[in-house]
Amino acid sequence: MKGLNNILVKGGFWGVAALFGVTACSDDHFDIQTAGPVGSKTIWQNIEEQPQLDSLAMILSRTVVMKDENDQKSVLTYAELLNQSQSFTVFAPLNGTYNAKQYIDLLNEADNLMASGTEEGKAQALALRYTVSNQFAGNHIARFNYESNQSAQDVRMLNSKLCEFNAGDKLFNGVSLSSDEYNASNGTMHVLNGQSPFRNNIYDFMENDSRFSDIYAYLSDPLIETREFSESQSTQGAMNENGEMIYVDSVYVTHNEVLDYCGALISNEDSLYIAMIPTNEAWKEAIETLKPYLNYADEYGYDTQNRVVNNSYFGQTQTFTQEERDSLFEYNAKMMLAQSMFVNPSTFDGIDTSDSAAVISHALSADSLIATNYVIYYNPTPGQQNPIFNPAVPTRASNGYIFPLEHFKTDPRYVWMTETEFSPSGSYMFGQNLANYSTITLTDANRNTEIEGAEDVDYIVRFEKSGSMSLYFRMPSNLLSGEYKISAVMAPSAILLNYAESEEAQDEEIEFDATIETDYNQTMGQRVTGLTVSPEKVDTVVLWENFKFERAYYGLPEEVSSFPVLRLSLSPRYRNCNALNIIQFIIEPARPNEDTTEGE
Repeated sequence: MKGLNNILVKGGFWGVAALFGVTACSDDHFDIQTAGPVGSKTIWQNIEEQPQLDSLAMILSRTVVMKDENDQKSVLTYAELLNQSQSFTVFAPLNGTYNAKQYIDLLNEADNLMASGTEEGKAQALALRYTVSNQFAGNHIARFNYESNQSAQDVRMLNSKLCEFNAGDKLFNGVSLSSDEYNASNGTMHVLNGQSPFRNNIYDFMENDSRFSDIYAYLSDPLIETREFSESQSTQGAMNENGEMIYVDSVYVTHNEVLDYCGALISNEDSLYIAMIPTNEAWKEAIETLKPYLNYADEYGYDTQNRVVNNSYFGQTQTFTQEERDSLFEYNAKMMLAQSMFVNPSTFDGIDTSDSAAVISHALSADSLIATNYVIYYNPTPGQQNPIFNPAVPTRASNGYIFPLEHFKTDPRYVWMTETEFSPSGSYMFGQNLANYSTITLTDANRNTEIEGAEDVDYIVRFEKSGSMSLYFRMPSNLLSGEYKISAVMAPSAILLNYAESEEAQDEEIEFDATIETDYNQTMGQRVTGLTVSPEKVDTVVLWENFKFERAYYGLPEEVSSFPVLRLSLSPRYRNCNALNIIQFIIEPARPNEDTTEGE
């Protein structure tokens, strides 16, 4: 909810003490009262009869039970609800232990806005009423009867929040219980020495904390978050004089391009996430950090039929102005960052997700963390605290743990520049007319096990031609600008038994050249010559240790499908064998002080 949502709870989040179960209140003379005989009065009747609960009674009698801020249909108050035969557990705060006036004032303001008769006033009134319903009334009432003879249990409140009820420690949601307890005909009422704190979910947390106003403004932008009327979920009333349907209960569904895509349901109370949210300063730092990796060119070729025509790989060209390039950068940088902020602790192997301390400890020092969009955060110091967490003190939300990132300390080479393997055949291959090729599956019948590494090879793609041979391969279209290590996994012809005994295979001596090109055979970077294939083993041939792509291909408009082209050239100067046997290509980020040949 925008603007009005959670206006009462700024600064009311659980701190680290509450996160780890440290209590702030104690009562050495407290005696737990277990449930006695069922009373003849309802919970509401018990509330009405207790003078020390008259503030609560005043609020509940005026607060309507609402399922969301657009609920116009419901007229049932919480007082009426608690007077029914359904079973409830109520945690009732004593007079004087909380600011009841703020809720009464909101209800008065809502009545005045509703009386204005305008659609805007009606919407604001519903929002205010829902604030009271969600943050206060629904935060103290649960369906079903939760007995006080259990030492600790999670209670699902009417506002969907989960709160811990620990009778042994005399606490509900971190607030101490009075010795008073009432057994009613429709449940139980426990009396609290204070208001149960309302915990924001992660999305609400961003909305209400000014440190995150920039990231929240991005996520809630109408271009990112849309709200659509759901005719199928709404309740029809009658036609108006214009023949238009009037709905007595209009339901709206919210879609968020960022959160929906990465699968982070951070408004869902049934979910659990670790959120690494950059403050406004860190958000700016992060965007600036990504500039070298999202460097867009002013021209890209696109529209290809997987063949080389008139020395060109593409049939059309798209040009971008500087303003369009800046827009591409900003859109993709913010999208990359926002979609990578959330981790689901269910991916933590062997960790009990109900154990807050264990979840947080694992997150801080794990070798890697997998975000909900499958981006992996590697820890450069495994076993020690991952430097991405600064500081390392989280805040508890109703559906997870929030790490405010005061500075952006993530190296994009370890997160968004990832290793990719691609095939030398199929959609990755150009120029089928330039060489004879075949994909050969290796089996016990045709595999030469004398070749080192042959037993680990399932297939090879063989290219051969009696003369000059040039092979063209489509490289991945999601490459960032930056430095990559590029390799080809290759095998000698003798890996095939029918070649192993041939004179050509025994004398095989292959050298080839490699270039990376774009558009009209324009070379990107330096041409590499004299690359060799080992005649004795399956070998990973490094084509470039540090190839720098000056332009980014990641996140281009859908209609501009562009990519660099890897070209391998073999001259006819080798009399005995003119063939290349390729298993796969590997492109991986060139990272400092790291042997990337070992993979991740």
